[in-house]
Amino acid sequence: MEGLTPSITLQSDHINPVIQFARSGTGVSLVSGLSLDRRDREDLVAVPVDHPVLRQRQGQIQTMTGRTQPAILTAFVDALIDALEMLA
Repeated sequence: MEGLTPSITLQSDHINPVIQFARSGTGVSLVSGLSLDRRDREDLVAVPVDHPVLRQRQGQIQTMTGRTQPAILTAFVDALIDALEMLA
């Protein structure tokens, strides 16, 4: 939405590699605070990101261009879109 292009070093469908990436000191990870358990909070620094775009009530589903998604993810996204359209 801001027209920024991040430099992504690690992308994972699982939270543990993302947490370990941050723990290693190699880089930073953007995760929901709900993704961190007590142990993670003891040795990682969580920095809240306060930006107007993040306070908007909207959701986005983003995928990497050309990446083939697992069938279960495609089914979930389709079901989510259907459920949201029924609410609109």
